[in-house]
Amino acid sequence: MDGLENNAVILSEGANISDIGPRLNKLLSNGWQLTPDKKGVTKCFYFPTYTKVMDFAFCIGIRSKRANHHSTLTMKSGSVEVTWTTHVPPGLSMKDTKMADYCDDVAKTTVISVHQTESLKCGTPSKA
Repeated sequence: MDGLENNAVILSEGANISDIGPRLNKLLSNGWQLTPDKKGVTKCFYFPTYTKVMDFAFCIGIRSKRANHHSTLTMKSGSVEVTWTTHVPPGLSMKDTKMADYCDDVAKTTVISVHQTESLKCGTPSKA
């Protein structure tokens, strides 16, 4: 799906579609989705242990503080759902796409995410 077809995405005031468009399409091809209001992006990452869930959330938190741009994180026993949107002015901004890229990098190189079927579920023994 092309995130720009039919002007589906709502950009933050001052955001440039020519800069964000290619980045958004890359994110969408990597499993990110537009939020229902079309003002942000969201993705669920899966991990084999709760400790890895916390490690991932901690990495995102540290980078968020440094960038002064904060996500919505929903943590479960084997997953973290991350949503990026800009609140003022509302819409998708370059900061959102950069932070989403960072999440993908951390999940691949630092914390090591897994397929959903390999994630820890409540009540199942830890693999690590």
